[in-house]
Amino acid sequence: MKKPVILNLQGNEIELRFTMAAWERMEDEICTLEDLQKRMQLPGRLRLIPQVAALLAQDAQPGTTAEMIFDSMRPADLRTVSAAVMQAITDGLTMDEKADGEEARDAVLEEIESKKEGAV
Repeated sequence: MKKPVILNLQGNEIELRFTMAAWERMEDEICTLEDLQKRMQLPGRLRLIPQVAALLAQDAQPGTTAEMIFDSMRPADLRTVSAAVMQAITDGLTMDEKADGEEARDAVLEEIESKKEGAV
C-alpha cells in the first residue's frame, strides 16, 4: 500500500488522492491528463496547480478549494504543490504489488487473455 500524498501548507495538511472520480472531474473541469503536464509549464499555472490540488483533495477533505490552497502558498511552494499533484496522479495510475511478493497482476489483461484462449 502506498503512503498517502500529504501537502503541508502553513501547517495545514491536505491529502491528495487521484481516484476515478477525481480523474473524471479533472477532465470535465480542467483538462485531460495528457494536457495537464504541458499546461503546468505555461502561463496560468499559478492558478492551475492549486486548482488541480484542490480537486485531488476533495475525496479526503471535501470543501478544500483552489482559492484556499492558492492563498496558503508562498512562491516557493509552487514546486512543492506541483510535485505533490504529480505524485498523487502517478500513485493513482500505478498498479499495487501483492503483499506476498508476487508480481502485480493486470486483471484487464488476464480477462482479455482468457477470452482469447476460449476462442481458440
